Order: sequence, then structure tokens, then C-alpha cells
Amino acid sequence: GEFRLLPDYEHFAQIGLGTEMHYAALIALAGNEYGLLAGRVFIWLLGSTVLPIAYAIGSRVELSTLAKLMFVCMIVTSTAYTLLLWDGKTELVATATALLAIVMLLSRTPQKYDYCVSGLAFGLALTSKLSFIPSFTISIACVAFYSVYRFNKASFFKALGAPFVRFSIFTLIPFALLSFKNAVVFGEPFAPYLLMHGSSSSIFVQDWYSPENTRFIVATYPLALVFGQYPVQHGNITPFVAALLPLLFLRRLWAMAKQKELIVVGVSGIFGVAVWVFFFPSVLAPRYILPCLILPLVILSALFSKFFEQSTAFGRVLAEVLVLFVMSFFVVNAGMSLRMNWYQLSQLPDYAYHPIWRVARYADDPQVAEPRVLNLMYYSAMYQPWLMASMLTAGDLSLKGITAFSTEFWPQMYACGVTHIS
Repeated sequence: GEFRLLPDYEHFAQIGLGTEMHYAALIALAGNEYGLLAGRVFIWLLGSTVLPIAYAIGSRVELSTLAKLMFVCMIVTSTAYTLLLWDGKTELVATATALLAIVMLLSRTPQKYDYCVSGLAFGLALTSKLSFIPSFTISIACVAFYSVYRFNKASFFKALGAPFVRFSIFTLIPFALLSFKNAVVFGEPFAPYLLMHGSSSSIFVQDWYSPENTRFIVATYPLALVFGQYPVQHGNITPFVAALLPLLFLRRLWAMAKQKELIVVGVSGIFGVAVWVFFFPSVLAPRYILPCLILPLVILSALFSKFFEQSTAFGRVLAEVLVLFVMSFFVVNAGMSLRMNWYQLSQLPDYAYHPIWRVARYADDPQVAEPRVLNLMYYSAMYQPWLMASMLTAGDLSLKGITAFSTEFWPQMYACGVTHIS
């Protein structure tokens, strides 16, 4: 095999690639078009495991059947989940392993292997999605401490030692593999966190919006996550959050939904979100903290269940209409996405279903002796390997001091041997 770095995206290869490598394998086996679509379908299967794992969390915190179904319903009505699913985004694999780590810690009678599996799943989630580190670490720490405390209240610190060691050792295994890969490929064993032979990584320095817009976003949490339509946000959490928030102020419902595990799991997610907002207030992207956004939904699901049980017939009908109304949008969205992907599959390989693919095909012209592409798009995976090897990118233009608006732009492109621009 061969490990090939995409031009202008070399730094992305410093992250854990455990959830991305299937794309490379399928593209190598089936070609660009079929391979990418097959990789997307593969993520549909893996990303769907978020739902049964969430249901298992509901069982571990003793939710009723209605509450567990509502918990799952709230996930599938979140476009932060469905958009990632239909697009084949690998964040869902990290989310599933993160939630699995929570499930193992909530075991009725924790065994040694529970902490080992939880630690391994936690490490895989963090190395697959680095943005989970500041947020989900807080969440799982809360649940992990409680999982030990609930059975060892009198000798908590003494009982904490062995589970902590097991959990930590297995958490470090994925990080050790990531460090080994980066040491071999880049000579940077601590990348992308700390670079020994280059400038410090900017991966933890993220400023997406102006100070004024950032203050507005922070002031409107959590509604910004529900109704926000910001650039690169890529989805929202379920509108059920806005609909069910008033239930938090009904003390009668809280008295009926007071399971300690339920409160710990829900509050741990809130703590994770709070830490993210504190360190990265300008980054509004639910996919960056998706496990932390899912965990608090168990509280709203439990409150909805209690409200439904205690409501009059009219109140139940109203609740059912609300659920069906929101779910209808998911059903329509799912139908449209499946139809679109089926159409794309049915037209291949004779029809390039997207303009990006058509550009890539034009560039792969056997009549051009030495084709070279200036790629100004975000994506480049659709190009053949020999085109990517000679590709110029926006980063290359900056290094050469070339600006697209200068009068010398076209002569410079000709001098660089550029034959196609995308």
C-alpha cells in the first residue's frame, strides 16, 4: 500500500485516520465515483449505531420505554445528526464510540473490562475527532467518577485507583498508535498538538466570527444550536429542545424524574458544552461536540415521558401531534436523501452527477501531455493521483506571491504549466 498526502491538506493527515481510511480503500477498489458513494453508505451503517447506543444509555439511566423512544426521536430529528449521516461524515463514528464509552461506565455492576472497554472507546473517539478532547473529556470524567462513587461512597478515593488506571491505560492505546503514525510519516510524534520541527499547530486557535457576532451567539445558547443558521454550522439540534425547555421549570415533573444516573449523564453533557463555549465561543458547529449535545437530551426525554403520563387526554393528543409534526420533517428529509443517492448510483459511471466530478474528468484528458490543475475548491479527492501530485492550490499561490486579481495572473499560470482551473 501507499500513504499519499493530498496537496494543501497534509496537516489533516496528522489526525487519527481510523474512521477515514475506508474511503481510501473503497476508492482504490471501485474508483472515485463508486468508491466515494460506497464510503458514504458505509457511514450510514456505522452512523446509525448511534441510535441503539443512545437507546442503551436510556436503559442504563432507567428511562421508560416512551422516554427511550423519545430520546432516539430527538436525535433523528436533529439535522446535526442527519446531515452528517447523509453526507457520510466520519464524525458519527467518533460519536458512536464516545456514547459507547458512556454506556460501559453505566453498567449495573461494573466489572474490570467495563472500564477497559470504556477507556478504549474514549481514546478512539478522541483520536477520531480531536474537538471532542476539551468537551467530552469533562463529560466522561463526570460519569466515570460517579460510576465509582455510587458503589463506594465511604471509600471513594481508595476505590478510584484501579478503575482509573485501567481506564487510562486503554485510553492511551489509540493515542500511542496515532503518535507512532505521525512519527513515521511526519517525524512529529506529538502532532497535531505539539510540533517539534515546525511552527506550533493552530488547531486549538479557532476564531470563526467577529467579537460582536460571537457575543450574540454565546448569549443565545442553547437556542443558537436549535435555530442558528451560521456559515459552516452544518445542522442544528432537534427543535424538541425549544419545545420541551419549559418542562425544566415544572417541579412536579422533576420530583418524578430524579434518578441520579439520569441527572449525572444529562448534566455531564451540559458541562461539556459549557467548557466548549468557554474555550471556543466563536466556533458554532454541533458536529464538534455532538456527544455532549446528545447527553442532555435524556433529561428532556424523561420530563416529556412524565408530562405525557400525567397529562389529560387533550394534553396527550397535543404531545402526539407535536412529535408527529417534527418527525414528518425527518421522514421527508430521509426520503429525499435516499432518492438523491439512489439516482446518483443509477447514473454512474456514464454521468458525472456533480459539476465537481465533471471538472475532474475534463482535467483527466489523455490529449494533454502534462496536465496540471489549479484547484481553488475545498475538495480534491475526485482527482486522479497523478493530477494531485502536480496540483497547485491556494496555499501554493500564496507561497509564490501570486494573487488572482493581479494583471500577471494568467501569464503566471501559463508559466506554472496550469492547464485546468477548478
